[in-house]
Amino acid sequence: MSATNDTPLKRFTAFWVVLGAFLLFGIIALILAPLTNTPEVTAADEAGATRRLAIRDLVEEEQAKNLAMVENGDKIQAPPAEIFGKVGAQLASTKPQAVKEDRFRDPALVAEEAPAEQEDASDAPAATETAAPAESEAAPEPADSSDQ
Repeated sequence: MSATNDTPLKRFTAFWVVLGAFLLFGIIALILAPLTNTPEVTAADEAGATRRLAIRDLVEEEQAKNLAMVENGDKIQAPPAEIFGKVGAQLASTKPQAVKEDRFRDPALVAEEAPAEQEDASDAPAATETAAPAESEAAPEPADSSDQ
């Protein structure tokens, strides 16, 4: 594009043409959207909505109970400053334990560790067989140390 064809008037006109095209597309989309997007409500949708609303009502009731005040003025919810100290001391006193059930572990990690365990099991008897002769071949120490 040569510099003679690039003028401020052409830039200004191009801007408004593109903006008009964008707005025209938006207007057409607003007109056509209700005509093409007619969701059909099925019995499964209604049953799911009923179930979700029941769960929501139950959750809201439980939350209201937890946030409500008791008649004597005490809150059901304990102050966080008191709870954090107790929970922190309880967590600090326990030792972490390895997860032994594979259903609680990442399947990718279980698959990676499985061949390693099999190799360790096959290497274990070989290691004991080679270790025993090495110990028996060790030279006995001289009882008489006259070199000193």
